[in-house]
Amino acid sequence: IWYAILPGYCLGLAIPLFTHLGILQVDQRVAENLQEEIHNFRDCVNNKVLVEKQTDAKKIFDHFLYEQYPADKTFLIATIQGEFYRSSPLRLPKAVSRTSPLTRELSQTTEPIEGHIVDHKKREILYYTEPLIIDGKVKGVLIIANILAGERQEALDTFFIVIIALFVLVVFALILAWFISGRLLRPIQSLIKTAHSISETDLSKRICESGRGEMASLAKTFNQMMERLEKAFMAHRQLVNDVSHELRTPIAIIQGNLESLDYYTPEERPEIIKLALDELSRITRLVEDLLLLARAENKDFLILETVELAELPQSIYLKIQGLGKRNWRLDALGTGKIHVDPQRLTQAIINLVHNAVQHTQENDIIAIGSCIDKTSNKPEFRFWVRDTGEGIPK
Repeated sequence: IWYAILPGYCLGLAIPLFTHLGILQVDQRVAENLQEEIHNFRDCVNNKVLVEKQTDAKKIFDHFLYEQYPADKTFLIATIQGEFYRSSPLRLPKAVSRTSPLTRELSQTTEPIEGHIVDHKKREILYYTEPLIIDGKVKGVLIIANILAGERQEALDTFFIVIIALFVLVVFALILAWFISGRLLRPIQSLIKTAHSISETDLSKRICESGRGEMASLAKTFNQMMERLEKAFMAHRQLVNDVSHELRTPIAIIQGNLESLDYYTPEERPEIIKLALDELSRITRLVEDLLLLARAENKDFLILETVELAELPQSIYLKIQGLGKRNWRLDALGTGKIHVDPQRLTQAIINLVHNAVQHTQENDIIAIGSCIDKTSNKPEFRFWVRDTGEGIPK
């Protein structure tokens, strides 16, 4: 509804403004026409008096009125010696008739005058006067008058026709805009409806991708976003299920052994307690892995630094000595600078070493090392952990 109210309000404000401007333009045009009549009269007087040496006021007025064709609602009135002589057209409005007080007053003027009056019909009349001077004496006066109401009414009639046509065009444009906007906004309405129908358990809703342009692109982008969200939620649900399964087994083992602890002999209890502690260690490791996975999504998870490639394996080699009695060795060390997060990289290598400790015996070899591989177009650095244990079954 605001699409109709706003244009209607603007149109309502524009009507009086343009009406006033139109009336001012009409008045200005009428004044210019009357001034042009005055200039024509002066040219006629100069030609008759100076060139033809004419001194008869009547002949000068007759010649001027004969050659002039006044516009509609414009009146040319000639007076001689303060008396009405003739006019064009013959019929005059009452305000400037041959016996009106205004005509008698203006016929006595000795210099140009301009002004306006309102007649008994409340019509505004604009007038100009121009004295006829022959041999330095005023022989007569030309009065030019115009009823502005006629010119104004014609302009207003034209203006209102334009307003009606404009109103019809605005209504038509609003109807057309409503129809077009309805079609353009249909995908958005479908998007809103689909968004409301989406729940945590159902992310399969999609928008129909039809047509071309921005709306079709919006629908396609929304569907792609929903596919990514659905995959993410499915992966999250699968992760929760896997974690639940992984936690359920050690918890069940710990609970079962602790509940039956009283039935074991004092010699058997340390073995049961060790079994429970092993399962708790498994749970702790699983929780730490989950915490690491959650932190990996943060922007500040990696803090990159420029370090020496050889220094990192050396510092790790010193740290892993306490993980068990193994034949620890430090293999080749690469040289150069690398841009990495030393803390996260150390954590990853120590995890690999920890797995190697679990699958080796006391005298087995566990070695770490680093190098830079320059065989490819883009040099790469490598770290490794190797051992001589039983290995991990596939």
